[in-house]
Amino acid sequence: MPVFKIHICVNNSNSILGITASVDTFCEGQERTDSANPNLMRSLHGITEEYRRLNILNYEMECGTLFKMAGVYNFAAAAVCGVVAGRTVSENIILEQRDIAVKNAIATAVHTATTFE
Repeated sequence: MPVFKIHICVNNSNSILGITASVDTFCEGQERTDSANPNLMRSLHGITEEYRRLNILNYEMECGTLFKMAGVYNFAAAAVCGVVAGRTVSENIILEQRDIAVKNAIATAVHTATTFE
């Protein structure tokens, strides 16, 4: 079951506050079938479209453990994601956008960390 947390989603030069789906696998958890196991569990069929209807902006899999630990140990956690692919169109990384997204994600994280109360 994915963990949903609010985060800053950085896309090109725009910062968007939104929701991410933190899943535990890169392929099956993100409804990809082009992996070593092409058989997707029935419960995951259509999950991407369902997430879109719930206004979830992106997938990620690295922060789920951080969010879980924050809950267990009662500390604050956040994620800043740099968006470098438009999955509604293609799985390919938009190389021209990658460096901008990384730069903006770092700037957003530093600004948020220094102004957080």
